[in-house]
Amino acid sequence: MTAKFFLNLYALINSSFKYNILYLFFLIFNILLAQEKRVKTLSDTVKIPTDSISVNKEKLENIVDTKGDEIRNVFSKKLTYLIHNAQVSYQDMTIKADYIVMDWNTGDILARGKVDSLGRIIDNIKFIQGGKEYEYTEAQFNMNTKQGTAFNIRTEEDEMAIIAKKAKRMNDEEYYMRGDL
Repeated sequence: MTAKFFLNLYALINSSFKYNILYLFFLIFNILLAQEKRVKTLSDTVKIPTDSISVNKEKLENIVDTKGDEIRNVFSKKLTYLIHNAQVSYQDMTIKADYIVMDWNTGDILARGKVDSLGRIIDNIKFIQGGKEYEYTEAQFNMNTKQGTAFNIRTEEDEMAIIAKKAKRMNDEEYYMRGDL
């Protein structure tokens, strides 16, 4: 055999060896990538999802009972309209009026007595709390803070009549009143 044959054989083995080594590296690299992807997939499926439901604390302490000849709810604005013979009862408080609007976002109750054809209030609001009865023409009361403002108030306290244009309630025992009717 000639030297040329051995040189060609050596070149063939040498070049196929290079290709075999490149092919081997390519396989090892792909195997490593495939294993890395599997590990990522496994770690993604092992994650424990957190609870996406949050529970908000109720703002009101009791059930609000409502009545009226006509009741309209506007759910998008969270408003309830009670029209004619309207009544709202909450804890020891009851409001009876011709027209009541309840805002569930803020907890506000707006009430108005019965209006005649000229726009004058002819029947007052009756507000009863703790055995005491008050009469107003218009009122705003917040169920959360239990504060409110009333107009043209009439009530009796210890055999004495109390009449005022405007009254503001701060709590169960603190009221501010202004003006004579």
